[in-house]
Amino acid sequence: MLEKVKNAIRANGSASDDEIKGLIAAALADIQTATGSAPDETDPLVIQAVKNYAKAYYGYDDPTTAERFRAAFESIKTQLAVVGGGDGDED
Repeated sequence: MLEKVKNAIRANGSASDDEIKGLIAAALADIQTATGSAPDETDPLVIQAVKNYAKAYYGYDDPTTAERFRAAFESIKTQLAVVGGGDGDED
């Protein structure tokens, strides 16, 4: 997940890895709170949600752009909550 998020936010090297790992953990925790289950980190919706979360909170000086990514994260999180959380459990 770290490399996928780093590519999405165009972060090079490892200097920001701890910050990015923190953003990933926060996004996954937010999804878990909304869905009631641990998200499946291989689910494409979960991956996209985490990328959007990172884009919203990492490196955008333009608040309009950041807000757009926050809204996209919230939209996917809501979808995951409605359809079962992206936990990989099809039941």
